[in-house]
Amino acid sequence: MIKLLRRLLTASSTTEFCESCAQVCTSQCRANALLDQARTRALQLPSRF
Repeated sequence: MIKLLRRLLTASSTTEFCESCAQVCTSQCRANALLDQARTRALQLPSRF
């Protein structure tokens, strides 16, 4: 699923300023940043066990 998400997020070939790495970056960098944010949010959720 992560591979599919990464592939979908990197489909765009545009380059823009990325706040996560503070430089001009590619869609691959943005995809990695979004995955890191999703992981961080998931780890901060209260445990249901």
